[in-house]
Amino acid sequence: MEDDDEIVTMAGSDTQDGHMRDLYEKNRKRLKVAKAYAEQNRKLKERLKQIREQVRAMKTNAPLADVSPTPSTTANDFENWDISELVEVIKTLSNARLRNHSQTNGNVVERKQSETINHSKDAETLSRLQDAERKMAQLRSENEKLRKDMEFYKEKVDMFSRASNPSARTKHSIPSESFPDSVRIPPLDISQTSDTVSPDREQQREDESNKSAHENVRNEEDQIPANILLYVISELSMVHAERELTMKRVKEP
Repeated sequence: MEDDDEIVTMAGSDTQDGHMRDLYEKNRKRLKVAKAYAEQNRKLKERLKQIREQVRAMKTNAPLADVSPTPSTTANDFENWDISELVEVIKTLSNARLRNHSQTNGNVVERKQSETINHSKDAETLSRLQDAERKMAQLRSENEKLRKDMEFYKEKVDMFSRASNPSARTKHSIPSESFPDSVRIPPLDISQTSDTVSPDREQQREDESNKSAHENVRNEEDQIPANILLYVISELSMVHAERELTMKRVKEP
């Protein structure tokens, strides 16, 4: 009878360990995706911060070639930035061009026509900027949620690591990082990512079954779903389009 109880206890222990391992792997994969989201959102914010610096340079008539983010410009500065600053810059530049045109021309009728056209452009620009402001607010909100998700999954991973081997170092802990001010967004390649598993991929997985557990986990972590990458690409495209529109509005004669 005692042997039967021992067998039941061992089986229950194995089931619990298996459940914990599944939970650990699931949380670790989620953490990987959350990190990818947060990193791309950070790059988007750095891009928008660079646009802000360019607008400030235009306002002070500084050459664009000399504009670059400085260490004193922080993410908090961007969060507190009111987009009305950009609207005012565009209106100021537009009014200056209008006055120069009127003085050179001397024609009152043409000046009024120019004012009408300029007002229409200002209204269109303001509408687009308001839309951009809403999108940037969504990015900020999403970034905050991702930060909380990362902390949640990081805590879960570290908790399991400590429970499995209290004396071991928590190698899955994510240290704080200092991000560079100058940002380069690399192209994203989704050609090797698919939601379906091809026969070749299935065979490859069978061949990899003899590899170490560490290598298998690492390969799984490197596979980010295509929908995640497509979302990131769409966000990058949106920010690029908004930047081009803003620069065009400021520079147009």
